[in-house]
Amino acid sequence: MIDVHVLTFSGTRPDWLDQCVKSIEAEGLTPHVVQGVEGNVGAGREQAYRLGDSEFVGYVDSDDYLLPGVGDACLRGLEKYRHVVTLERRRCGDLMGGRLWPHHHFTVYRRADVLPLLHLMPDHPIHCDQLLVRKLCPRQLSFVGYVWRMHAGQGHRVGTVAQFKALEAAVCS
Repeated sequence: MIDVHVLTFSGTRPDWLDQCVKSIEAEGLTPHVVQGVEGNVGAGREQAYRLGDSEFVGYVDSDDYLLPGVGDACLRGLEKYRHVVTLERRRCGDLMGGRLWPHHHFTVYRRADVLPLLHLMPDHPIHCDQLLVRKLCPRQLSFVGYVWRMHAGQGHRVGTVAQFKALEAAVCS
């Protein structure tokens, strides 16, 4: 099965969190709701990826949600590939974007491959997810399984050039 963590922060909207958790449960995946570290998503992910005992791990942001069938699609993909990532749609208010976005969400990894990298995550407070993607190179599935809700309060909007350069250095080392 797949352990899926959801980080919460001071600005987490309860209605979006509820939708997020229900979408994980509807797929038969195991949700772990974890209080994140304000200002450092990577530190929260370091703690959260350790939860559970499933062979596979992933995350869903508390303002996003999964689409039906994503759990089965990922498990089928994991029979062939070491790590997988689904396509996603962006949602702005009530409008769902038509363009599909690759290599971002919903990414599922083998826990054994993530654990050795967790100590690096707090050093990448915004780009921790990209660190794993670039180190572990998940295989892109053709399945649309994730909705990325676009809004003004998103954490990735506060990243700095220095943080991005630190990611580049970590990936190339």
